Amino acid sequence: MTALAEVRIGLLGFGTVGQAVARLLREHGPWIEARTGKRLVLVGALVRNPDRHPDAGIPLTTRAEDLLDHRTADIVVEVLGGVEPALTYITAAMEQGQSVVTANKEVLAYHGSDLAELARRRGVALAFEASVAGGTPLLDPLLSHLALTPVYSISAVLNGTTNFMLNAMEEGLDFAQALRRAQRLGYAEADPGADLSGQDAVRKLVLLVREVWGVDVRPEAVPVLGIEALSPAVLARMRRIGLRVRLVAQAVLDCSAGCVQLAVLPRAMGADHLFASLKGPDNAIAVRTATGDYTLIGPGAGGLATAHAVLADLVRVAAGYRPPQAPADAAVRLAPDPWREQFWVLGGEDAPEPEGVPWEPVARAWHLTPPLTVAEVADWLSRHPGFAAVTREDPEEAGSDG
Repeated sequence: MTALAEVRIGLLGFGTVGQAVARLLREHGPWIEARTGKRLVLVGALVRNPDRHPDAGIPLTTRAEDLLDHRTADIVVEVLGGVEPALTYITAAMEQGQSVVTANKEVLAYHGSDLAELARRRGVALAFEASVAGGTPLLDPLLSHLALTPVYSISAVLNGTTNFMLNAMEEGLDFAQALRRAQRLGYAEADPGADLSGQDAVRKLVLLVREVWGVDVRPEAVPVLGIEALSPAVLARMRRIGLRVRLVAQAVLDCSAGCVQLAVLPRAMGADHLFASLKGPDNAIAVRTATGDYTLIGPGAGGLATAHAVLADLVRVAAGYRPPQAPADAAVRLAPDPWREQFWVLGGEDAPEPEGVPWEPVARAWHLTPPLTVAEVADWLSRHPGFAAVTREDPEEAGSDG
């Protein structure tokens, strides 16, 4: 019997996702060996305090350098989160000749291009499927199966936390109750600020745009409204006219100008819309291409879903897979003009009518704006607590001056 080739894995981070990765490696070891002819061996995990993990079943270390050494590990899995020290560790690993699998969208949103170039130069893999939509595979279908197909637009629900909370508030929970439930179920972080503000979805959208069109966009350049202003009362008004609200990340290509526009906004849509049907923390993406429209739905938030995506990347990299490179010297650029769109601004049915609103009235405490920038709407909301803004058009029709 032929001996299996051994691939050594170093795990940076042993929280919810890291522990799930270790467990999945143990549970699926025989399947991985039969599928790849490789034995994946977890040689150690980086932790802050080994005493907190008496039943880890693997060597634990507080020194990253113990694992950031090609003589110790062939592949490094980074699931620490945050920019530092993760960026330093990922860089050091690839400089050592180690391939990296990561779920860190924050590092990749700000430093992805430099890290991809380092991976190319060092001849190693940088795989990050789990960084975009948790357990829903989006990057591989886009970059592999649709590699030669022009992409015209991407619309996606990329944050499982907010989707879970919007569903919960539609069922009658208030904002704080919905957040606590999401945290209790492991769908929201202890600090949920990036989820609620829309910044988590922005980072994921930036990654998608870079990989699909080769456009390097700083997250702060993406207009965004989160869900902080949304309430059960506002969502109930939407439901009464047959609409549901989802936090939608979108990128629309203007082929004639060679520009792409990006935004992350709460969007009202009919109950029969793909995104409206999403339950719990699920994610979804709708891609419009030259050969037709494609959709994907799957689990977004949660440690186990993310760990499955990490493990899938890990198995493929161990078998010699190298993710496709983002387009170099792309002809597409970020649109110079700000995103403009019509918004509904509204409170609950009992909300006081704001004074001096210059926009078209729809109902009590409910107005339709002309095409505005996201910054203009955000400024108005900051001066009118208790009100929210949602876009009212189909995602594919947005982004123009109306």
